[in-house]
Amino acid sequence: MAIRVRAAQSVGGPHLSDSSWIDSGESLPFASISATTTLQIFPIQIIPQDTSSQVSGGDSLAFSDAIGRLMGAQIMFPAVGTSGGVAASSTTNLGVAVYRSFGTLSANITNAGGALTSLSVAAPGVNTYLPSGQTFMISVAAGGTSQSWTTTAAVQPGALSIPVSSQTPGSTYAKGQPLVGVVGNSIAFGWLSSGSGTPAFPMNASVVLPANTANTLLNQVADPYGSYLLLQPGDTPCLYCIQGSSTFTVPTGIITTMVE
Repeated sequence: MAIRVRAAQSVGGPHLSDSSWIDSGESLPFASISATTTLQIFPIQIIPQDTSSQVSGGDSLAFSDAIGRLMGAQIMFPAVGTSGGVAASSTTNLGVAVYRSFGTLSANITNAGGALTSLSVAAPGVNTYLPSGQTFMISVAAGGTSQSWTTTAAVQPGALSIPVSSQTPGSTYAKGQPLVGVVGNSIAFGWLSSGSGTPAFPMNASVVLPANTANTLLNQVADPYGSYLLLQPGDTPCLYCIQGSSTFTVPTGIITTMVE
């Protein structure tokens, strides 16, 4: 669900007669995740397309414009019987990441056709700033072999080429295949074992996920709205759980995104 509001936003008072609060976030109940070092991804929602562009005179979005903001998320682990919650752990890597198609291939790539140091992107180009070291996949349909690529330099929106670490394609990729990765190359809200705290979760109480400073596209500079990640149509916020060198078991829980 997406709702566009114009009039009330300029008022911003605390009372319903002054303005209103609208949150288009979603909740996801999830089963326990066994201790593992394998990345676990659970999609929570899909950010809607800009339907106004389909109507004559509509306020359509320009290329790479945002349609909303991810303001954060909350997570809760329900109690089982008379006990519950999660003890503090320094190995926690848990939060909300946003997956995005950064663009599409402008030409076919041949399987084992020689090492590549750049990938060509179809116009209008890359839709998001990509830092050096950004990883992404050439997404394929069932039966295909996906492959991870890593940028060797920062890439600006509109670029028609992405410099990547030298690699020989392991499959044939057709023109138009999307290039999909995590926005900012990291979770947006949550914890990383590499320095963002050692969280403990009380039973039956929701906890607000902190902004993750490792995400280069998270707006955190003295903004009156707080930290946020701009969302584009088609983005997929996900519960993102990966364990580092040690493991951390995630029990059954509920996560809710805060999107406006």
